[in-house]
Amino acid sequence: MKILVVSDTHGHTKNLERVLEKVGDIDLFIHCGDLEGGEDYIRALVDVPCYMVAGNNDWFSDLQREMEISVDDYRIWITHGNNYGASMGPERLLEEAAARNVDVVMYGHTHRPLIEYQDNIVIVNPGSLSYPRQNGRKPSYLIMEIDRDHEAHYTINYLDLQIIEKNKKISKKLLTNGRFCNILCLVVEHDRKKQESIARLRNFPGCGSVWLERLVWDQEVAGSNPVTPTSCGCSSMVEHQPSKLDTWV
Repeated sequence: MKILVVSDTHGHTKNLERVLEKVGDIDLFIHCGDLEGGEDYIRALVDVPCYMVAGNNDWFSDLQREMEISVDDYRIWITHGNNYGASMGPERLLEEAAARNVDVVMYGHTHRPLIEYQDNIVIVNPGSLSYPRQNGRKPSYLIMEIDRDHEAHYTINYLDLQIIEKNKKISKKLLTNGRFCNILCLVVEHDRKKQESIARLRNFPGCGSVWLERLVWDQEVAGSNPVTPTSCGCSSMVEHQPSKLDTWV
């Protein structure tokens, strides 16, 4: 069973959409507060059982402030954390969790990811997908996976948007005679284990085709042979300028 846990999106859903594309199928979705609107959109987007609580910035939300749910063999308490001094540390949250006799605490508010084990209680914070505050300031989320032996495993994961931002800058350089060609590649995902990346060739004015292809990145030759896209075959007079995919997530 795979559970996606996020928090503190603050009205922005683009990174959540990227996370959902990256992690694939999930069985359950949890949001630890400070959505600042968009509850119905998020429910439709994730399309699985969805548990969301209100944070200190969800002024007019009808969401509960906290809730307890049972998942497999685990009792999970979900709260934003601001009412328990989360910014000062997890101590009060752990005390409340012990009083509630829960196995897992999920909270947000700090915008800093955390996994901590104490007295048979697991306390986790997925960090923020919109305004991260930890070192490096990468948007973060948490995956809780329960295996066939009913053991739970927790991992903090990060989005690296550098390649997207880089290619946005590159796209400005591809302007020729006032028009774009769809030769630009935007890398949206890289799997280090499989050594492959998903690349999108976007359709800009001047081209009549949209391309979507998978590029395989060979570490042994990457240094001397950077991957470049093939010609789009459009009939425009735009000069094709392939971009090097030399920065990887």
